[in-house]
Amino acid sequence: IVFSYETPGLKLSTGVTLGAILVWLGYCGFIVFVEKKKKSSIIYIFIGVIMALVLYMIKGKELQDYEDKRRKQLEIDYVTMVNKITILHSAGMTILAAWDKVISDYEKNKSTLGMRYAYEEMKYARQKMKNGYSECQAYLDYGKRCGIHSYIKFGNLLEQNIRKGTKGLSEILESEVNDAYEERKALARKKGEEAGTKLLLPMGIMLVISMAIIIIPAFLSMGI
Repeated sequence: IVFSYETPGLKLSTGVTLGAILVWLGYCGFIVFVEKKKKSSIIYIFIGVIMALVLYMIKGKELQDYEDKRRKQLEIDYVTMVNKITILHSAGMTILAAWDKVISDYEKNKSTLGMRYAYEEMKYARQKMKNGYSECQAYLDYGKRCGIHSYIKFGNLLEQNIRKGTKGLSEILESEVNDAYEERKALARKKGEEAGTKLLLPMGIMLVISMAIIIIPAFLSMGI
């Protein structure tokens, strides 16, 4: 697309308007060329570049927020998910049957729980198995897709059980659940400490303001 400042039907009152159009078209995948008819076009292009950088930063922040939200949710759900698999396996189910049961229960309660990444990834792994993917590899990929050490370890445990027939899997999973509980408690303590630290600054500011409200009128009344 070629824009000229003399393009028929293109009436632009300000350079910001043109810059916004250029950014929007570029964001949509169009290749935009601007014919340099006036010296002020450099300013318009500069504004467009700045706006593009701002949009890029906003998108990057949104992506980072999404990744943080996903990671926190996965960390919270890990203990519950592994505990369910452990209980079902200890009751005599195979890992695959326990996997299916956990997915089924999640689907039934999804309207109440909302979307949970750990179980959505379980659904994805199960679908890959139905499409002919190896069960062992699906468990490994599950851990990798979740991208957290505990999930990777869990996927490796299941893969080794299928491939090598590891004995005492229930005991290993129970130990993993206990370790995960301890990690969750440590995480909760860490979050509590972080929340307390974040409150120190606003509390300090409020204290200074309160002291100023009390002290300043006192000094003024004494004529100081």
